[in-house]
Amino acid sequence: MNKGKSIIIVGGGVTGLTTAWRLARDGKPVELLEASPRIGGVIQTEPVEGFLAEMGPNTLQETRAETAELLADLGLTDKRLYAGRVSKNRYILRNGEPSPLPLSPVSLFFGNFFSVPTRLRLLAEPFIRRAPADSVETMDEFVRRRLGREILDYAINPFVAGTFAARPEDLAVRFAFPRLHQMEQQNGSLVKGAIFGKKHKPSGRRGIFSFPQGLRALPDALAGGIGDRIRTGVRVRAIESDGQSRWTVVAEKEGTTVRFERDGVVLAVPPRALRDIEINGKLAEERLFLRTRLPAPPLSVVFLGYRREQVQHPLDGFGMLVPEKEERKILGVLFSSSLFEGRAPEGFVSLTVFVGGSRQPELALKSEPEREELVRNELGDLLGAKGDPCLIRHAFWPEVIPHYSTGHGGLLEDLDALELAHPGLFIGGPVRQGVSIGDCIASGFNLAKRSQRPR
Repeated sequence: MNKGKSIIIVGGGVTGLTTAWRLARDGKPVELLEASPRIGGVIQTEPVEGFLAEMGPNTLQETRAETAELLADLGLTDKRLYAGRVSKNRYILRNGEPSPLPLSPVSLFFGNFFSVPTRLRLLAEPFIRRAPADSVETMDEFVRRRLGREILDYAINPFVAGTFAARPEDLAVRFAFPRLHQMEQQNGSLVKGAIFGKKHKPSGRRGIFSFPQGLRALPDALAGGIGDRIRTGVRVRAIESDGQSRWTVVAEKEGTTVRFERDGVVLAVPPRALRDIEINGKLAEERLFLRTRLPAPPLSVVFLGYRREQVQHPLDGFGMLVPEKEERKILGVLFSSSLFEGRAPEGFVSLTVFVGGSRQPELALKSEPEREELVRNELGDLLGAKGDPCLIRHAFWPEVIPHYSTGHGGLLEDLDALELAHPGLFIGGPVRQGVSIGDCIASGFNLAKRSQRPR
């Protein structure tokens, strides 16, 4: 009996793993190739000396139905570890001091975080005309038009840095934040859209979460369902189609060229890796111009452990984001040990600091000793962290989070055309749209389904 088309998946991040797991679960012939020695992509959890360091993403959220479905299928639903209550507090650096961001209408309109003119402008937001449906605005343009400069500088700018390691002018609203674009188009107002969304928000979602052993639990569970069909240390150099029904994947393992023949190929790799893969004799970079159309600046992550008494700030929140206007040398810091239990030993705290991005890419490129000095000085000034940390870990991501600019629509059209011209080729993951773990899971569902459709 025909069990379906044989598929080879390139990339062992969340997208590739989810695709492979779905196909393997359905009994389809599938194999996954990963260039590095480990699977998981940007998820990098390190247990060390009683601390649990997340050197990539730190949280997951059920904003997509696919996430809930996958967790249930993997047996992870009851293993979720939700963030503590203090995580609702969000700090923004303002005038050199961590200030709580107003999170309710009462604190927004009657607090003093935003000026009176800005608060009055928010009341007028529902009356601002929506942009044409086909417009492609940057986040900077969109927020200045609807909410004003102060909201841009002290809410949106740090938020964009914390999610994309980007500046608002780097991103197109309709591609990077499609929900905001939809809210304006459907409701004519972000305020109206937020109110409508609250009334119709599905029940059962309890906010951000991880797992007791960290986010590593997700790729580990996926890999367990794929089994020996995962090959690590295999770097794909080229894929070649016979123009009919078969693909040849040319890869390298330990200096030796290896070849695989399959019915289809799924490319679930980041932009940096995709650029260097030849597709029928032509580099993906030559076809898609990824360097300019999908930039992904460098980012460094620094995890520090301190004795509790070394840090003056109460750390009673999710973390602190740093607006560009404050002219500091970090993008933000997560209060990791306040966010989830088990991230630091008793009597200690842990902090995760982000450096670089498109705001200051040169800082991400500094040596580890230079980054350590930079981060320690910033934490001393901003959170009152004194003395030597008892633990410090570094991770450097040369190109980790793609930026969806105003030209991203052209890239999406070219990806569609590339697949159409090469039957059996499927490209997904953050290269296409969505950088969160939930987006990658949804992309894996989509790729698994598309790869088995009749030609």
